[in-house]
Amino acid sequence: LWVAAWDGGGVFQFSPQGIQQRFVSLPALRITSVAFAGDNFDRLLVTSASTGLTAAQQRAYPDSGSTFLLNVGARGLAPSPANY
Repeated sequence: LWVAAWDGGGVFQFSPQGIQQRFVSLPALRITSVAFAGDNFDRLLVTSASTGLTAAQQRAYPDSGSTFLLNVGARGLAPSPANY
């Protein structure tokens, strides 16, 4: 499980047992979402926000509001269609 850390500056990876495996730090403070992308779902797409940052936070995290594409050595699953 990959979790975006709002005001945390990165993303967490947790095992199926709920144990934190790692934290990937990013040059943005407000991480908003994560999703696996690419033909093999082996790239982690991470979005961030710059809304509400103070001037000091904007200087410290100039890439806030950017989208990042990471190689994290993990692979996501293909989406499954929902039946309503």
